[in-house]
Amino acid sequence: MTRIVGIVNVTPDSFANAQPSLAPDAAITEAADQLEDGADVIDVGAESTRPGGSAVTPEEEWDRLAPCLPEIVRLAHARGAKVSVDTRNPATAERAIGAGVDWINDVCGGGPEMAAVVAGSDVALVIMHALSVPVVSGETLPAGTDMIAHVDAWFAARLDRLAAAGVDPARVILDPGIGFGTTPRHAFDVLARLPLLHALGRPLLVGHSRKSFMATVTDVPACERDDVTLALSGVLMLQGADYIRVHNVARHAALRARLRADAG
Repeated sequence: MTRIVGIVNVTPDSFANAQPSLAPDAAITEAADQLEDGADVIDVGAESTRPGGSAVTPEEEWDRLAPCLPEIVRLAHARGAKVSVDTRNPATAERAIGAGVDWINDVCGGGPEMAAVVAGSDVALVIMHALSVPVVSGETLPAGTDMIAHVDAWFAARLDRLAAAGVDPARVILDPGIGFGTTPRHAFDVLARLPLLHALGRPLLVGHSRKSFMATVTDVPACERDDVTLALSGVLMLQGADYIRVHNVARHAALRARLRADAG
């Protein structure tokens, strides 16, 4: 069964939210609504990694998270759901672990300092393939890259490094990083051949929701791309994606229920 990871951004510049907000109350309300709608995991982020996004210091990142994270953790755990913090900063990760989160979602792929923080805890670690964070517009892998072969090799090497640093591979979730140095062709390649990445034996998380590669099939703004997102999510669910990270939890929960019912 594919699990749904709901996105909660505590930023002023998210690319896919119609009204980005730093307000802690808004983040708590959004998390509560997503849990009610059926989210299995709430992923809270305080730094936008969109193209042209501005980096934030660990101190500023934590200042954004601290007023809302404990309540989101409480709400999620009361429902049997998990909380993830989307951060590339080991100092932020360490504080988030102290606040009771279940996952660290590292868009920089679990470097040595992050590995040391995670190794001293029992949280899961999501590692994402990326060329640059925040995304640098126009910086992509070569057009002819076989994405599955490339990402598979990258993950295998990173899993070995994490194991050497004391992070059990059984705690690691893999994200191929759609939109982080990929062309639309690369993105569709990953989506079409995702099951091949199961050969590594680790759960797969796909974060495709509302991303820019969808501009090849729709001209609506990012915040209005849920129909395309849902169509691709249906394919991912049927291909056995373990987690999908999405903005519109309610519609994805309804889609999942329908696919289950149709399967008998």
